[in-house]
Amino acid sequence: MVPAAQRSFLIVARDITDRHCFQCALHAAKEQAEKANLAKTRFLAAASHDLRQPAQSLTLLTTLLSSKLAGHPAAPIIEHLQTSVDALRLLLDGILDVSRLDAGLVVAAPRNFAIAALLGHQVRVRSRVGRGSCFSISIPLAENGGGAPCRTRGPPPGTSRKARSAGSAQAN
Repeated sequence: MVPAAQRSFLIVARDITDRHCFQCALHAAKEQAEKANLAKTRFLAAASHDLRQPAQSLTLLTTLLSSKLAGHPAAPIIEHLQTSVDALRLLLDGILDVSRLDAGLVVAAPRNFAIAALLGHQVRVRSRVGRGSCFSISIPLAENGGGAPCRTRGPPPGTSRKARSAGSAQAN
């Protein structure tokens, strides 16, 4: 046994006040960001109808213009305009659908759908954009064997990427 006079103690003290303050500030900033994100999501979910309406009006007006200018030399320009408006509407719908999913207002309901129609539409849209360039697209579709499946399981076409990722992509 060591005599009491020879015993020694080592005490180490470290001031962690700055670290604690930093952690508190980080926690508060994270809570504030989460509240802001939730407010944004709720706003977009609530305002989605008002935000979609101008895009729907553009779709209707370009369709009307297309029918009025059928056979006119400007008809191809209207076709490009319709493609652009459709792309804008799909992007806006995707953003608003994600906000509705984030807000918990929509639950993904996977179901079977014909993927050939969806992919065929994408090929047509992308081909129009790339016409006159070195751009080309081809997607082989096959019932059995190689290529993309003709049917798949997931959320219906037109739902957002987030909703589609919630479903499983399985060939039937």
